[in-house]
Amino acid sequence: MDAGAVRRRFATSAVARAKRRGLLRNAAVVLGNSGNRDAVAVLARSLEDETEPLVRSHAAWALGQLGGVRARTTLERRRKPEPDPDVSAEIEAALAAARSRVLAVHPELAGRRVVLYAPTFRGRGAGKRAAPGMDAPKLRAALPADHALVLKTHPNLDPDATATAGYDVVADPTGDINDLLALTDILITDYSSSIVEFALLGRPIILLVGDLATYEVDPGLYLDYRTEMIGTQVVDTDGIIDAIATGQVDLSGYPAFIDRQLGASRGGASARFVDHFIDGQRGLGGGGVTLPPDVRHE
Repeated sequence: MDAGAVRRRFATSAVARAKRRGLLRNAAVVLGNSGNRDAVAVLARSLEDETEPLVRSHAAWALGQLGGVRARTTLERRRKPEPDPDVSAEIEAALAAARSRVLAVHPELAGRRVVLYAPTFRGRGAGKRAAPGMDAPKLRAALPADHALVLKTHPNLDPDATATAGYDVVADPTGDINDLLALTDILITDYSSSIVEFALLGRPIILLVGDLATYEVDPGLYLDYRTEMIGTQVVDTDGIIDAIATGQVDLSGYPAFIDRQLGASRGGASARFVDHFIDGQRGLGGGGVTLPPDVRHE
C-alpha cells in the first residue's frame, strides 16, 4: 500500500496516526523479533526498495536480528548504494550483530580467518556414520596460526561419530549453522545443502568428495557434481591444504549456480499462490477453488 491507500483503509481507525511509515516500521520490528527467517525476503525488499529511511533502517535492524547468510548478503549489497547516513549506520550495526552472536559463544574466533568443516553424514538410520577423508590434525598443522579450524557436524549424526582432534572449535551440532556460515571465510563440505546458502557470500568452497563415485549411486545426487557444481573438488586432506595454500578456488561459476538453485526464491510466494490458484480460478469463471470433499472452509 502507498500512503494514500493506507489513509483510506484506516481513515476511521487509530492505526491512521502511525501513518504508513510507522506501520511498516512496527512490522519490521515484529519480524525482527519473530526469529522467523522466512521474513528475510520481505525485509530485503524493504531495505532495497522502500523510499522512507525510517522503514529502511528498521528493516536493516530486523535483518541483523534474524541473521543468516541471506540476511547478510542483503545487508552487504546495500552498504555502498545506501544514501542515508542513519540507515548506513544501522546496516553496519546489523552486519556486526550476527558476528557478535557467534563470538559470544566462541570468543577464540575473534580476529581469525575461519575455516569451517561442515559435512553431511553417510548411511541411514542406525547405520549413519561420519564423512570420510578428513585428517583434521594434519590440516590444522598446515594452516597459519591466524586461521581457526571449526567443526560443525550434521545435527542428525551422533556427535561421537566424528573425531574432534585438531579442531580449534567444535560447534554445537544442533545449533543453527546460518550465523556460523556468515562468519566463515572458507567452507569445506561435501554434499551438504549449505553449499547453496554459502555461495551467496561469494567465498571459497572446497568439496571433500573422495567417495563421489559411490555417493552419486547411493543415496544419489540431484545434480551432476562433475559439471554443475561450484567450488574446488578434492579427494583428501592434502587437496584441501593445497587449495587453501594456493588460493586455487574458482568463483566464476557462482552467479549461474545461484540463479539455478535460488532463482525461483524471490519472495512473495503466498501472493503468487493466491494469484495463480485462487484469483486465477475466479478469473476463469470458476468461482474460486473447488476443494476436495474431505476439506471444508471453517
